[in-house]
Amino acid sequence: MNTRAQARSRIMKMLKNQHIRYFVDWEVIDAEGVNSLNLLNPFDAAPEEADSWARQLNLV
Repeated sequence: MNTRAQARSRIMKMLKNQHIRYFVDWEVIDAEGVNSLNLLNPFDAAPEEADSWARQLNLV
């Protein structure tokens, strides 16, 4: 499956054990301390900005 659902799922798995508030929607992921991550392209399973966003939260 090469869709944003794959990217969203990967990020949700990283966030689930964090002690921060976060919100996940179809095309937006918001977490305390960083700007929102927009997943606007439904066919992009690995958006470039997702890795830098995760690094800001020390998820990777």
